[in-house]
Amino acid sequence: LERLLEQRLHDWGKATGVQLDAFDVVLGVLTGGALLAPAAARILNVQVVTHIRVSRYAEDVYSPAGVARVVIDQLRGRHDDKYIVRDPPDAALLHGKRVLIVDDATVSGGTLRAARRFCLEAGAVDVKGVALSMNRGYWDATDDGVNQRWMPAAKLPLPCFTPWGTF
Repeated sequence: LERLLEQRLHDWGKATGVQLDAFDVVLGVLTGGALLAPAAARILNVQVVTHIRVSRYAEDVYSPAGVARVVIDQLRGRHDDKYIVRDPPDAALLHGKRVLIVDDATVSGGTLRAARRFCLEAGAVDVKGVALSMNRGYWDATDDGVNQRWMPAAKLPLPCFTPWGTF
């Protein structure tokens, strides 16, 4: 798993131009990202590792009606409003720091954007987000929340796999 994560980080850095030695904090999104965060920190030689929980859509989103609600929220620009940060790290850990958010999988980027907003509000100076499995490609975490930029995910020589599964 660590080998796959290392490959993903290098692949992501090359595709986005992000310097992998530029981070002060690795922030893992619970649950899968929090399991990956210590490994990412070892790979990148980052000393501070913490976690954040981001909840979304309390109601069922896996039924046809639930999927339709998500799509409608996305079309109306309300999708990100459904993401709520819970169990945040102490803001002092992030203030003035360059933060890498790590998650196991992402589809819309909503979880990464919610975590990014929290980090910026806590005073982080730079925030990037990466996931082991990216269904749509790379989300550019430097966007302003309005002008999203997606880059196609480059193929990895290793499969995107986590022992706990991804969606």
